[in-house]
Amino acid sequence: MRQRLKHLAGQKVSNPRASFLGPVPGFGFRISCFLLVLIPLILCMPGCKGCEPETPQAKAARELKDAEEQERERIARLQREKAAEPFEIAAPVPLPNETDLALLLVKPGHWTAVSQKMESKLEDWVGESTQELLDKQDRPIAVPRTAFSIRSTRPVALPKQQVKQIDTVLFPAPSDEPTRIISRLSDRGGGVRRTDGPLPLSPMLAHQYNLVVLAKEPARYTFLKSLYAVNAPFSGFEPESLIGSTLPFPRQYRVVTPKLDGQPPIPDAPLCWTSIAYVVWDEVDPDTLSPQQRTALVDWLHWGGQLVISGPDSLGLLRQSFLDPYLPAEGDGAVSMTARTLGPLSDAFLVGRRQAAALRPTTPWSGVKLTRRPGAAAVPGCGDLVIERPVGRGRVVVTAFQLAERDLLNWSGGAENFFNAALLRRPGRKFLSREKYSVGSDSGVVVEWLAGEPTRVSAADNTRVRYFVRDTHADGDAAVTFKPQVVAGGGRFNAFPGFEEQPIEELTPPTFSGGYGAWNDFSAASSAAREALREAAGVNVPGRGFVLACLGIYLLLIGPVNWAFFQTLGRVELAWIAAPILAVLATWVVVRQAQLDIGFVRAQTEVAILEAQPDYPRGCLTRYTALYTSLATTYQMEFEDGSAVAAPFAARDDFTLLPGESLSPVEFSRQERVRLRNLFVSSASTGMAHSEQMIDLGGAVSLTKSSAGLPQITNRTQHTLSSLALVERQDGQKDAPLRGCWIGELLPGQSAAVSMQPVLSADGAPFLKERAAEDAQAERLNLEPLFELALSRELLEPGSARAVARINRAIDGLTVTPQASQQQGATLLVAHLRHAPPPAPEGDANAPSDIAKETRQPSESRDMYDPNQ
Repeated sequence: MRQRLKHLAGQKVSNPRASFLGPVPGFGFRISCFLLVLIPLILCMPGCKGCEPETPQAKAARELKDAEEQERERIARLQREKAAEPFEIAAPVPLPNETDLALLLVKPGHWTAVSQKMESKLEDWVGESTQELLDKQDRPIAVPRTAFSIRSTRPVALPKQQVKQIDTVLFPAPSDEPTRIISRLSDRGGGVRRTDGPLPLSPMLAHQYNLVVLAKEPARYTFLKSLYAVNAPFSGFEPESLIGSTLPFPRQYRVVTPKLDGQPPIPDAPLCWTSIAYVVWDEVDPDTLSPQQRTALVDWLHWGGQLVISGPDSLGLLRQSFLDPYLPAEGDGAVSMTARTLGPLSDAFLVGRRQAAALRPTTPWSGVKLTRRPGAAAVPGCGDLVIERPVGRGRVVVTAFQLAERDLLNWSGGAENFFNAALLRRPGRKFLSREKYSVGSDSGVVVEWLAGEPTRVSAADNTRVRYFVRDTHADGDAAVTFKPQVVAGGGRFNAFPGFEEQPIEELTPPTFSGGYGAWNDFSAASSAAREALREAAGVNVPGRGFVLACLGIYLLLIGPVNWAFFQTLGRVELAWIAAPILAVLATWVVVRQAQLDIGFVRAQTEVAILEAQPDYPRGCLTRYTALYTSLATTYQMEFEDGSAVAAPFAARDDFTLLPGESLSPVEFSRQERVRLRNLFVSSASTGMAHSEQMIDLGGAVSLTKSSAGLPQITNRTQHTLSSLALVERQDGQKDAPLRGCWIGELLPGQSAAVSMQPVLSADGAPFLKERAAEDAQAERLNLEPLFELALSRELLEPGSARAVARINRAIDGLTVTPQASQQQGATLLVAHLRHAPPPAPEGDANAPSDIAKETRQPSESRDMYDPNQ
């Protein structure tokens, strides 16, 4: 046993386990054991289900998850790109506009204020912002009938990471093609740092204007957008040749109801208000308007704007404000309004045949008792519930109750009539069923005017804003009119009673674009000014007498005088040395006397029109400037007034670009002063520019009473008036002759007695002989074509009166560089002394509720607004 153990101990054991567990398993056995363990584990794993069909729900969930992941990646990429951009610039917003619905909507032919928010994210930056209008092929749009395009520029200073609002002014020239706007930021060295756009602009049509609501609760005024006074369908027809605007053709007004949080989004330049017809004011603090906006609003009022004030909560805010001098009434305590209080208004404006009910509040209204101010009057039919007051050509109207009272809006028998006739003072209408005037079973309501062309769509009906230089037309109309169209089978489409059935064009477009208030280089006034410039522009060449006199004096000096002088000194030989010196001096004197630079001649001629309103110390000055040069010159015009607007002026109405000729860009720059830069005039030619600005006159030209109670004209301006004449056209008398009075010269601060007499002017304008006698006494620019327009009976509204005079110089405020050696100018004053009163409210013949199959009741949508409606 012991030996056996020794033997075993002496053996080498290679695998200790083998000696106890038996033989070592083979490789195959071990693989088999591994697979037996692995296969159950694989069967228990979830796997990719690639062999199983994917359910629709699972597929949708997967796609949604993938889309969300892609969107997160896109947003993250945009944020990285945005963080890397040195500037953040919002889209330009034309004013007026709504805060949360910034449409790029402009009215062609009307200067437009544009607001744009900018931020420099990396550094303080100083440069220039440029905005330009392009056509669909990205080419600049020409100023009508000129070789120029116009860019709007403005210096910009952006502090780091501070958002600034940059305001510029654009001129959207009338164009038959789609218009787009492009914005650029440039360094002071001229390098472009950022370009945005071009973005498409949507044009308003000629008859469409803005109705702006400045209200503490603007949502209450969305009902205005559904009034038939605002949206007036004429025969349900929209002419394709006049379409192209975001606003449907029947829309007469674009209602703008911005949310007010600080300064309202309205223009601060008076001449950018021409596209606004009405402003509705309700409980807004007037101090939120900037000083420039306040001045612009008051100017707009005097030139025809209409301000409607919702009285109870607004009168107190407006007391002692910039609008206080123009308020028609004062609040004299709160009152409760019942059906009895509202009875006169209900009786005056209740129309309709289908059991129309009178205005009866479900609960008494909170109102205010109105006390009239001097010069104010109650709106006919409204008693002291609605009081108005003329302000220049415009008017201010205030109500004793809230305009957004629900009972008033739901008054189906008279609400439409009241808003159209009393508040907006628009012509009376008749509502008809569309079924009667169209093919098929189309139903709804259409509108006809009670007076005049029943289917006209006229800017004259939609705004009272008028500027003499823009809106004086020798002939033509701003209305679109419709005619019947014969269709197959003898039926009539868009046919109205009283029309002849004849297959003619279904519409007559307006004869001038842009409607009233539009910038117009071809109005009667602009055309007359162009002719005056053509007659006067150029260089005044010295006459024969001047040449002979200069030659005689030169020969006398160079010969006898020169010799006698040195003979007296005893040095006759020095006369030969003095001769060339005297020749040079004589040449210099001749050049100065002739106002000519040798080889380089410039002349500047200005014909201006200054329009003033009754008892208002500010005026609208329109300058037509001609710049002649013998060598090619690039001009700059600088205006002292920051509200001025300027553009190249067409030298003739048949201008076309030559083959291969491109447009020359001019820059309109607005800051503290306004500049028109890069106005190029080629050699031996005349360039022209048209500018307008509001200026301070120092006082008004007005009709007053003398101490004896007799009528007199008083000149409180700072200008001497010559050739002064007064004319008036009596109201209410058909074919009444023009009445007038000749004054002659009137110095600043002077008054003159007025005695109006019938004026007979068979040839030329009234008082032609008197002006000719004054012209014979001194040579001056010929303004006779302009006098003829301003004194014309046909162009004077019945019931209005005006004073027309000349100022024998150009009014200060414009500097042209380089300066011309020859300058001349004259200004025609057109001072309105009295405007025709607004027509009495003309009621509707019926109410929309009279139409049996009306598809849209205004009262049903007063609490809602569809921007595409």
